Order: sequence, then C-alpha cells, then structure tokens
Amino acid sequence: MPSPAEPQNSSIARLVMPPAAAAIVLSAIGAIGLAAHDAYLVPSLGSAIFVQVMTPKEPSASLWSTLIGQLVALPAGFIAVYCCGAQAAPSFLSGHPLAADRLLAAAIAVVLTIAAQRALRATSPAGGAVALLLALGTTPSNWHGALLLGIGIVLVTLLGEPCRILILRQDQAVRGEKEALLILSKKKQKESF
Repeated sequence: MPSPAEPQNSSIARLVMPPAAAAIVLSAIGAIGLAAHDAYLVPSLGSAIFVQVMTPKEPSASLWSTLIGQLVALPAGFIAVYCCGAQAAPSFLSGHPLAADRLLAAAIAVVLTIAAQRALRATSPAGGAVALLLALGTTPSNWHGALLLGIGIVLVTLLGEPCRILILRQDQAVRGEKEALLILSKKKQKESF
C-alpha cells in the first residue's frame, strides 16, 4: 500500500525532472562543443529538448521526429538560401536589417521543411528553427554550418531520447499510483457501508 508521501514525492519529481533533464542535455552539448572548440549548442536545440521532456508522448517528441524533422531542414535551408541568392546577404541577427532575399529564403526554407516533415511523418518544431537559422544567416550556409547543426541535432536526439523515455516511465508510474489509490479509496468506501 503506497504511503501518502509517495504521490507527493512523485509530483515533485514530475516538476523537477523535465527542466533538470533539459539542463543536463543542453549543458552536455555545450561542454562537448567547448571541448571541440566549436558551437554545437544552437537555439533550435532548446526547442527540440523542450518537446522531448515536456510532451514526451507526442509524436513530435519521438526519436524519429526529433532527428529527421530537424535534419530535413538542412537541405531546405540551403536550397532556399542559394535559390534566393541570400548567401551574400548580411545575417539578420548580426545587427543588420532583414534583407528581402533573407526574408524570401526564410519563407521558402520553412515551407520546404514542413513539406519534407509531412512527407516523412517527422514533425518537429525545432526543424522550423533550423531552417530559419540557415535562411536568416545566423548559421553559415556552408559545409561547416551544416556540420555544426548536424552534430547538435544528433547530440540532442541521442542525449534527449533517454530522458524522454525516463519521463514517460515516471508518468506511467504516477498514473499507476493514482489508480491504486483510487481503487483503495473505493474499497474503503464500500467497506464503510
């Protein structure tokens, strides 16, 4: 029979585990990047780990969607940048105003990303962010930029997936505890009659 403290401890764990998992995963990716003297920790990874730990049951949190849904944004971003001639335009986030070719590249990159994600059944909001990182020039649209993004995407997927599974298991255990307490409560009510 579960003690009254168990559901409370489970509730505390449910509050603490997702942000702790996100912090650990992002810190690990940042540390790996520091050790490699490269920037693997990019803004889109925050969105990816958020979905993995906050909505672990959703299809967009799955390993497939987290990995493929972001990776398809790489070619989408490159195609958009080069089709619009935006590769020479200044980065929007470097203090320059948004150039028309970057704006057009951003729209095309997101459209291509959505189309690819739907075709592959790999919906990931972080994929839209990856497309924008390339289209707006925040990440260079060259092989090195693609490599940095690709490594970050693989790392957040591989490190975030065990966290997602752990949180799913914890949620199942809490549901089991609640069901057991409900059954026990109903049993006590029947006995009191």
